[in-house]
Amino acid sequence: MQGNIKQVLPINIQKYIKIQVIRLMRTTYFSYHDREDLEQELWLFYFQKLKAFQNPRVNEGFFFIAIRNKALEILRTKRRQVHYSQQYINEELGTSFETNPIKNTEDQEVVSKMLKNLTSKE
Repeated sequence: MQGNIKQVLPINIQKYIKIQVIRLMRTTYFSYHDREDLEQELWLFYFQKLKAFQNPRVNEGFFFIAIRNKALEILRTKRRQVHYSQQYINEELGTSFETNPIKNTEDQEVVSKMLKNLTSKE
């Protein structure tokens, strides 16, 4: 399937889609295994936009911006999914981000003494 798409897409659009996929893969939300899925999603988006805008006045710059915006939308969606899944896990475990990581009371006392010494010296 990749060979067929590469024959249809303009070379500069192919390069731009790859650039956007690389940008997405550099984040912690996507891995190497997501590469093909991301490329296919951006290609599909490009073909939908191409079909919708058969106007000869529409230049390639429009498609570059649309592809970039779609890549950002994919990233935002993934961030939201990760955030809400983490929030759900915290609710199920009964923890939150505000909980004190120091469980031991002796450790809490040591930390509080250190903080008092720092504030008193200032």
